Amino acid sequence: MPVSVAYAIWSGVGTAAIAVIGYMYFHESMTLVKAVSIALIILGVIGLNLGDRAHGARSSGEPSDISEKKIQTELAAGISELADERGKGI
Repeated sequence: MPVSVAYAIWSGVGTAAIAVIGYMYFHESMTLVKAVSIALIILGVIGLNLGDRAHGARSSGEPSDISEKKIQTELAAGISELADERGKGI
């Protein structure tokens, strides 16, 4: 699972859970707008999970196509150039 999806799920579930805890234990108000918003958060988390599976998310961490491999190679080359420049005192 990509980090971005994991973070979105973590924050969405945490937000919904805190809202429900606030309602149940601290007797905060629950309006229709709040209830619908919590439901949308939960649906969003479900959608992220289904979307990740539907596109055959890879678990090996290997690049899935040539363009991603090219980006990784160019990024590594750029980092190497910056390191060389810093070593020369530029």
